[in-house]
Amino acid sequence: MQIDEAYEKYFGVIYKTCMMYLKNPADAEDAVSETFLKLIRQKEPFESEEHLRRWLFVTAKNDCKNRLSHWWRKSRADSEALETAESESEYGETLHLLLELPVKYREALTFVYILGYTGIETAEMLSVSESTLYTRLKRGRELLKLEIES
Repeated sequence: MQIDEAYEKYFGVIYKTCMMYLKNPADAEDAVSETFLKLIRQKEPFESEEHLRRWLFVTAKNDCKNRLSHWWRKSRADSEALETAESESEYGETLHLLLELPVKYREALTFVYILGYTGIETAEMLSVSESTLYTRLKRGRELLKLEIES
């Protein structure tokens, strides 16, 4: 698959993944750009399209986590970023509540319910067992339901 084809096909879901972590459109766009730049620099061929897809998600996830651990990011107020993400999203309040969940629940819910990955695929990408993933999904749904009801 050519780089431009991969970009066309995967930009949207990689962007949503980055938004899930970074909660800010500008930061998410930077992370997506960095992910595709790494793809351009990638010298090893991919075994299949599935291998490429998983590589993109893991690379984006790792880039987002690196950005979150940076000292500058930690000093910024997340409330402004959250307001921006919420105002630009069709999901509104539900997205706001999802973004407020702890990252382990937010990851599981986003990968399965928003991005449409299976439990097995999501567990592999997050490097957890299937049972751990299903526990996180259950607990994440419970937390989200509590927030929606309150």
